[in-house]
Amino acid sequence: MCISSFKVAFVMPSCVLTGFLFIATLTTVSVASSEDQMPFDCPANEHYIKCRLEVCIKTCSHLRKAPPCPSIAPGCYQPACVCDTGYLRNANGICVHKDECGFDIPDYITESKLM
Repeated sequence: MCISSFKVAFVMPSCVLTGFLFIATLTTVSVASSEDQMPFDCPANEHYIKCRLEVCIKTCSHLRKAPPCPSIAPGCYQPACVCDTGYLRNANGICVHKDECGFDIPDYITESKLM
């Protein structure tokens, strides 16, 4: 026989079964889906992103003329490693600090365009 009106601390439903106290518990385990997990490690000065736009990849050549980068992605492309803020991909494909690109940064290129 179970007395359902019996409550314990934290208002957890319970019942008394012929001299024993039975407390029901529920455990939820959260597991990230395989889509959210990083499929690979990124090199130094880079971080993983799930979706990227080809046009938004920043390189040292963008210091001379930065391409437009839409703020809302029209589509999602393959996951990738991208350069951290303040770093740009050089001609060898390595993310280097913007000061290591080998030429001066024009005044019209703002920090926000390098993100």
